[in-house]
Amino acid sequence: MNIKRHAWVLGILLLGGCEFVWNTRDKKPDVEEGFVDPRTQGLSNSWSYRDTIGQQGWIEGLRFMRVRGYGIVAGLGTRGSSECPERIRDRLVQEMYKRAELSGPGIKPARITPEQIIDDPDTAVVVIEGQIPAAAQQGDTFDVTVRAIPGTQTTSLDGGRLYTAELRLYREVGSGAVVEGKTLATASGPIFINPFTKDEGDGVSVLQREGVVIGGGKTTAPRRLRLVLSRPSYQRVRQITTLLNGRFAGSRKVAKATSPSYIELRVPPAFREDPFHYLALVRHLYLPQRPGFAEDRARKLAEEIIQPDAPYPDIALAWEGIGRTILPIVQELYTHEREQVRVYAAIAGLR
Repeated sequence: MNIKRHAWVLGILLLGGCEFVWNTRDKKPDVEEGFVDPRTQGLSNSWSYRDTIGQQGWIEGLRFMRVRGYGIVAGLGTRGSSECPERIRDRLVQEMYKRAELSGPGIKPARITPEQIIDDPDTAVVVIEGQIPAAAQQGDTFDVTVRAIPGTQTTSLDGGRLYTAELRLYREVGSGAVVEGKTLATASGPIFINPFTKDEGDGVSVLQREGVVIGGGKTTAPRRLRLVLSRPSYQRVRQITTLLNGRFAGSRKVAKATSPSYIELRVPPAFREDPFHYLALVRHLYLPQRPGFAEDRARKLAEEIIQPDAPYPDIALAWEGIGRTILPIVQELYTHEREQVRVYAAIAGLR
């Protein structure tokens, strides 16, 4: 059966009104050893979980990462402010001397300096915050919020544009103190203000001092992803690494063992637009590679999926991970009397 027929079968089923969830976009927190991963709860007796990579541990790096920085917003007319804490001002001056904005067309560095830009009422110093998505790759974008520095006389950021600024990993350590890490992203672009805010007495809304740069954040490096084994084992990490690099073969390896407990993961180019699908497949790949195992497990999954409360998405992912050699087994379920069985069998066949 070719891919056109798979697509046709899936289309007919979807037109029938069946709802399904392809649950590959988990954004669960990183976990520590001993933690019961909620993604695998209730699956211990399922054939889609036994003997898989997911049974060996968890994937670290599936949470948002908060980043923060300081920058300059220009284009405010007289609504900006020259006020800025000295430590932030010194940092901005150093960063802006490195930026292309000061050496672009029409700008002569000898006639305009970062200090002059900060002092101009057309500009304002702002705090920039954002969250880098889980599994983000280099160059991926995300929204950032921009706020005028508290206590300054900036009245509105409406119509302003954020100069390129660096965003760093940070962690709050109490009493307002923050520890900053390395630069992970940059941010720039036009600021959008909530148009539905109300004026407060003086005709200026406090919320006009805050805005959003849609898609303004851009990652400068891929997020780290790694598989953490519950029980350290040199033999097991070698086995998993070999399996992953063979299953997702390409010009670059997708897995690299760094210790008996850790395997660094890289998202293949084919999954760049949907890294969570890739990570879901990784968790559902079977470790045994002996002759006859794939066909035997595929049939056990076929028997399981027709049972009440079967884990349909997990079974479909397990089938997909095995590969097209077991398509005849999956195709037998395209006409099953239960709608969800038909749908997830068609999804697996199409994938």
